[in-house]
Formats: sequence, structure tokens, C-alpha cells
Amino acid sequence: MMMKRILMPLLLALGMMSTSLPAAAQWPDREDTTIYTAIYNHEWQYSLWPSHRDLPLGWNSAGFQGLKADVLAFIERVWTDMRPLSLRRVMDPMDRCILANQPPHQCQS
Repeated sequence: MMMKRILMPLLLALGMMSTSLPAAAQWPDREDTTIYTAIYNHEWQYSLWPSHRDLPLGWNSAGFQGLKADVLAFIERVWTDMRPLSLRRVMDPMDRCILANQPPHQCQS
């Protein structure tokens, strides 16, 4: 809780967080129909992002869009190794995705 009180104002001040709530939080009785995009960063870590917003710096589209549950299912299917890429390179340099220099969603068999 203490971290939240420190981190949230900092993220707001840096413009890395918005005070506007997603539709599901503003109207909890309404279905979230927001279309999300699966995104990944340089460490091949995945997240989801509202499709109508510009991607955050350092993140790329994984090429999958849909409702929140669908995007989360896609991420669960392709992001099977939670280690950051820098650690994976050290621990498993012969990994086929690393050898192909392709994030997991591009080198799935």
C-alpha cells in the first residue's frame, strides 16, 4: 500500500499514468467492450493496451487485438517463459526464439 501511495503520484506527474478510469471501473455494471492490443517490450515481456491509444514508448504490437479476455488468453498462450530476454540469453542461449531473434509470438511452431 505504501508503494502505491509513492508510485502513483510519480507516474501521474511523469505522464505515465492517467487519472481517467477504464470503462469497466467507471461503470462496473457495464460489460467492458474495449478492444485491446497485445504488446511486448525489448525484454519480450507481454502486456495488453487499449487499441485506441498510442503504444507506450518501448512497446510493440504483437499483432493480436480483441476483447480483454481474448488478449489475455493470447498472452498466456505465447508468453510461456517469464524470464526477461536478457536472462534467457544467458541461461538458455540455444533457445530457438533467441537464435531466430524473434519474440515468442513470432516463432511459435
